[in-house]
Amino acid sequence: MSSNKKIFPAPVLPYAPVRQDERQHYLNLLLQQYLKSLAKNKQDERSDHKKIAAEIVKREHDVCKRSRSRMEYMSTVKRLMYNLLKYGAFDKDKVAKDRRQRQKIVTSKCNQLGIPDDDELYKRLEKLCISKSKLDASQYVTEVPQKIDDADVPDFIECEHCHSKFSMHDQFDKKFATDDKGCLIGPSVCHFHPGKIQFVTDSNLLGGRIVRNRSYRTSFYSCCHESLDESSGCCTNAAHVFKFKDKRFLNWAKPFKTISQLRKELNIRNSEPTQQLRRSKIKAIGIDCEMCFTDLGFELMKVSAVDFRTLKPILNNLVVPEGDKVVDLNTHVSGVDCVPKSSDLNTLTFDQVMVRLAQLTDEDTIVIGHGLENDLNVLRLIYPRIVDTAILFSENQIDPMRKDPLKKLAWKYLSKNVQMNEHDPLEDAILPVQITKKVLCSKKYE
Repeated sequence: MSSNKKIFPAPVLPYAPVRQDERQHYLNLLLQQYLKSLAKNKQDERSDHKKIAAEIVKREHDVCKRSRSRMEYMSTVKRLMYNLLKYGAFDKDKVAKDRRQRQKIVTSKCNQLGIPDDDELYKRLEKLCISKSKLDASQYVTEVPQKIDDADVPDFIECEHCHSKFSMHDQFDKKFATDDKGCLIGPSVCHFHPGKIQFVTDSNLLGGRIVRNRSYRTSFYSCCHESLDESSGCCTNAAHVFKFKDKRFLNWAKPFKTISQLRKELNIRNSEPTQQLRRSKIKAIGIDCEMCFTDLGFELMKVSAVDFRTLKPILNNLVVPEGDKVVDLNTHVSGVDCVPKSSDLNTLTFDQVMVRLAQLTDEDTIVIGHGLENDLNVLRLIYPRIVDTAILFSENQIDPMRKDPLKKLAWKYLSKNVQMNEHDPLEDAILPVQITKKVLCSKKYE
């Protein structure tokens, strides 16, 4: 409909509050703005042009009839113009009601508090899965490494505690006694600090900021509060400890497997009724592991896994290390104070853990955790769908090796102060799931 086609204001008896030419002017403006609103909403082609003109004339006539002065008339007409410009309709309340109705339809997958239902939350979670290239940059093992010969594995390796070089064969060929906890005892060979290096916090008088004094002299260890040059170590071990970092050496010590390969070896099929039920219930899990040092390196000692939907534990067991000699239980981190035995209650072997995980997960399961590359390396498992809160939610998104600790993210997203002493693997499995849910329920992902 062309806005050039003349329309005229309907008469108001006995007299109108404004002159006829002023009414004609505002009537034309209302028509032009109304047509622009229809064109913007792509409704102009299917609208009845005669009805539009009649509606504009009637709307202006009602305003003129109700107005008791010229000022009231102009104020009302300008309000109509504003509503047309901003909301695309004369009645702002009607527009707001329609918008709420549309929003209700769009967010029907959320409850009254705006929290998505399980299906919607899972769809959002799928979009968070980290790409293979990003996992590779964060030291994840995404493919089974090539096999190497025994001759390719170095005998001399750096101790994870005191950073001195030692021979694995010479050290572990010796006979050691064990204490009541199951750990090696003997002359102190390894002197180390289990705590991290801390820096003194100073106030910068010029900038008015709190800054860290990174001077070597004022730095100290969190475990004993000794300065860096005071002591060679507040703890000792009867042997050095090691941890393979190269994925080829890890694969040599114990082969990696994809979750699909593991399920195939155990003859677990998705067509089984129990697996079909599991796939409908458990689509994502949170997982965390605690490790110890043995003569085989860094080994699994405790594993916890929770269901993404309910946060209920589906796996929470101590694991018997496969190494014959346990050097360090990492009690200050793991909370485990004695070597698990197969006869103990709620204790599994490594192979039993593999069976449980193969029954509970598959290649479609999304695995959630914080710094999951360490946990999956010790499990020797490869999952294609990973959500790692350390990668996704750390403040530094440029350097993949600089990641925020779980303690910091838990405070930032959940206002929880966690990991005050040793770690609880069940809590560390739940927290990344809670952080992820918190992010997925935010407006950013609506």
